[in-house]
Amino acid sequence: MRPVSAGRQVGPYRLVEPLGRGGMGEVWRADDVTGASGGAPRQVALKLLDPELTRDPDARARFAREVAAARRVEGPSVAALLDADVDAAQPWLASAYVAGPSLSEHVARYGPLADAPLRALGAALADALVSIHRAGVVHRDLTPRNVVLGPDGPRVVDFGIAWFPGSPPITRAGAWVGTPAWMAPERVAGDRVTPASDVWSWGAVMAHAARGRPPVAVAGPPGADDRAVGIADVDGLPGWLTPWVRAAMAPDPAARPSAEQLLAGMSSVPGALPPTTPAGLSWSEPTWAAGPGSEPTGFAAPPTPPTGRTRPSPVPPTLRRSGGPATGEPARRGRRLARWLSAVLIVGGAAAVGAYGGLLVAVITLAVLLMAAVALRIGRERLPEGARPVPPTWAVGLAGPVALGVALVRAVGAVWGAAAMVALIVVFFLLGGDIG
Repeated sequence: MRPVSAGRQVGPYRLVEPLGRGGMGEVWRADDVTGASGGAPRQVALKLLDPELTRDPDARARFAREVAAARRVEGPSVAALLDADVDAAQPWLASAYVAGPSLSEHVARYGPLADAPLRALGAALADALVSIHRAGVVHRDLTPRNVVLGPDGPRVVDFGIAWFPGSPPITRAGAWVGTPAWMAPERVAGDRVTPASDVWSWGAVMAHAARGRPPVAVAGPPGADDRAVGIADVDGLPGWLTPWVRAAMAPDPAARPSAEQLLAGMSSVPGALPPTTPAGLSWSEPTWAAGPGSEPTGFAAPPTPPTGRTRPSPVPPTLRRSGGPATGEPARRGRRLARWLSAVLIVGGAAAVGAYGGLLVAVITLAVLLMAAVALRIGRERLPEGARPVPPTWAVGLAGPVALGVALVRAVGAVWGAAAMVALIVVFFLLGGDIG
């Protein structure tokens, strides 16, 4: 099997750089130059099963289980699964690439979040859990490491140990799986798999984001005793968040709010009373929640939401990597207008150069603009997902053939010059066109 390195082709994807490592493999940023992941060229996060695990049937089954869990979940606050091949010599999955640090990295580097981004984070994580639980899935590993702060808001990633009805087991009975500091007491004690366990993890993650430390003192199974009696360190949390963290981390799973209730509380206007308060909340566990034991099966899946409709996301303004305010629609319209105006000016200016500068000047202009387009394309790799350079790459690259084509019209006549211009533009789009 070929070594995993930058430039390697995996299915239709070309590896660019490693993003991180998990228990079963490495995640890479990869180029989807053919649009295999959804009809348009883009970047994806490509997870590869470690080469030494490819001959292990259990490892391959666990990887297939992760793909099956991720495929069930759709939502604006979850990194979507785009493509996968679990039968390849080295199984892989491609998910939406979220350009940004993990919550763990952000807090370690910049410290706790301020109130506005903290509330946005709480709503996004609750929204992700709503999507996950409605799909009949329990994430089981909601941690700061598995929350990525992208340019369009936080996204929950990594369904490596997720559970859903009928999923094949990945642990022996009596064992637990997950990251101990972020596991609910019932999970540590016996890996009782319920949506309420994800809610407990929500509270732990939010406390970490607000203060820079988790709310349980012991990051391992011995800490289960503290969790079971409801001991959670909430000192230093904002007043509006404290009751929600306490409720989410209640020792009794039935006493915790649901993901929908968390979302309602986090989506209220900052400074106003939330539409619901955690005091006295209770909810009945879904019939599909698993009983004690590591990997139960045979539970009925929850009702599937009606198809054909997309649930609107009530997540408040997005959380930027810097923790600053989100950019609104007027600013986005302004950027789009600036991109198109700059494109018109560049292509129009190139046409003028071709018309008045002569053939030699047009050739020089073509070379300079193509080099500039390549530089912009390379620079765009470092921009957050969805961000585009001004002027647009395609306009800079297209302006060169336009300049030469107009010069050829003057030099050899309208018919042959126009034909040459069309040929140059076609070659540009086939070989180097970047119209994103």
